Amino acid sequence: MHSFLNAYDSIQEQRDFFYKSFATSTPAKLILSRDRSEWHHRLIKCLHVPAETVSVHSEYPFIYCNAYKNLQSDASAAGLCLPDPCLSDIHQLAQHWASFVELNYSKPYETVECTRSRHQEQWYHKSEILANFIFNNILHIIVVCASVYDVMRGSKSKSLLTEMFLGFSAKRNFNMFIGAEKSRKLITCIFGLRVIATVWVIVGHSSVFIQDFLENLDEYREIMRDNFFYQLLTNFFLSVDIFFLLSATLTSYAWFQRKLKKEDLTSFSFWFEFYWNRIVRLWPVYASTLINAITTVSIFYHRSTWKLEDQREKCKTNWWKNLLFINSFIDDTCLPWTWYIGTDFIFYLIAPIYLLSFNKSRTLGLVLSVSTILLSAFLNIIKMLQYRFPPTHLLWVRPPTFHVDFMKQHYITYIGPQYRIGPYIVGILLGYLLVYMDKIKLSKKNLCCCWIWFGSIGFASLFGLYPALQGWDCWPYYLFYGALHRTIWAFAIGWLIFVCFTGNAYYLNRILSSPIFAYFSGICYSTYLCHIFLIFGVFLKEDFPIEYHGIQTLLIFVVQQVILSSIIAHLTAFSIEHPFINMNKTLWSRRKLRETNGKKCIQQRERAEDNVLFKNNLSK
Repeated sequence: MHSFLNAYDSIQEQRDFFYKSFATSTPAKLILSRDRSEWHHRLIKCLHVPAETVSVHSEYPFIYCNAYKNLQSDASAAGLCLPDPCLSDIHQLAQHWASFVELNYSKPYETVECTRSRHQEQWYHKSEILANFIFNNILHIIVVCASVYDVMRGSKSKSLLTEMFLGFSAKRNFNMFIGAEKSRKLITCIFGLRVIATVWVIVGHSSVFIQDFLENLDEYREIMRDNFFYQLLTNFFLSVDIFFLLSATLTSYAWFQRKLKKEDLTSFSFWFEFYWNRIVRLWPVYASTLINAITTVSIFYHRSTWKLEDQREKCKTNWWKNLLFINSFIDDTCLPWTWYIGTDFIFYLIAPIYLLSFNKSRTLGLVLSVSTILLSAFLNIIKMLQYRFPPTHLLWVRPPTFHVDFMKQHYITYIGPQYRIGPYIVGILLGYLLVYMDKIKLSKKNLCCCWIWFGSIGFASLFGLYPALQGWDCWPYYLFYGALHRTIWAFAIGWLIFVCFTGNAYYLNRILSSPIFAYFSGICYSTYLCHIFLIFGVFLKEDFPIEYHGIQTLLIFVVQQVILSSIIAHLTAFSIEHPFINMNKTLWSRRKLRETNGKKCIQQRERAEDNVLFKNNLSK
């Protein structure tokens, strides 16, 4: 250690990083919560000490170790930066460090987890990564072949196998994206809202995780706290409520449209198709992301991922919770940002309760919907009072007015379906309204009043977080805001959808329904799944530490992250997501065609039998 730090080619920055990476704190349960950014920042400093790069191995590789008794306890935790050969004695060294800093425990650390400055094996030496790489490239080759076949031979085919093969055609999927905005059956303004919400999620997550890499972190947090319009970042969690609203609106609208056509909405076949189509929509690309997280993403960079957040290890044991959509109930340690998918699927699972209640009676549907919103708001108030939670996540500042452990709030109320269902219910109401009031025209006076009202409540729900950021003592306001601001926000966005769909906002609808939004809307799901990997990838490639000089610093990274996420999402959407959707449509259309032909055959046979009976009666 001494020889390395005093070597002629060791620079002062390496020495500073080494000394500053050591730390001790209490309690350990805040390592992945309030103090997460500081701990990860120290890890990055330690792993920069050996000055390794993708192509250059250090003669002195390092490890960064987190020592703790229990990550759920109030006991102390420590961070140690050591040369790699020390790994075999790490437990003794951790206990020695505890005695050195005079902790009053005989054995304070039961667990020591270490992260290396370089993988023991690089990605190209691992068979599972190479297998996944080959499989992904085979899919891309199939896409190319299907696209060439589609261009040369056309898409008309009587063969089921050929039809399934053409589901991979990039030409077909591209035309489907572009042509979607011309369909009168679709709520086309949703395209723009979905893209805006997806970009907002990327911007928000980038503003959260840049904290791990900043040199002037305190200055950055002060700006986030004090600048009123920075609530576009600090309250970006409302973007998820847009997704809930859009999902419910489309589900409700499609169901009531089929009801108008007098389809059989109570048969087993209908409800099987209802849930099966949703699963096929979500599973393939979700499973692909899980496989990539386990095999590829976490070790594609030469430096190891922080052991406490290593998605490779988390997903190895928890992947099944994600695929069963129960990660928002049990835990969300594997791909934690995908809690939304699990919660949304739970909402979709229970949506028929509300749809059928409207089918029974409009009054019953309204009573059930309003009761659910109020009950959810009441549950939020109870938990806020019980734990002193803020109205929503505060990931930049944590005023002493509130509970310091934001991960406790995350697991209890932020991802819990019973606390987040308000915007989804608004979407079900909106879908019903769009089907039965799609031709309504508002007078200029009523339109103006509605714009003022919904604009005001939308502004209040978005920028009403400011008192909480400042830590003002106004709990009655926090309880009201925390209970209802997401639902109020959903009503404001729902108004935009309503006026666009009914023709009361022609130019706004033209913008939100434009071909560019229609196209990128088709890759939003894949973008959402992969964007966190690209956010960290961009930050890790940047010179460390990053100096924050204003919003332009963040935007430079965001532009790169959005572009890279879009590129990866294109590959995923065209090779996995939409081919599986196309194949599913082909199978269902073939099945329905067989049923229709079967019914025609039965009808023809019955008519023939009737004719024979009629002739026999005449002969008698």
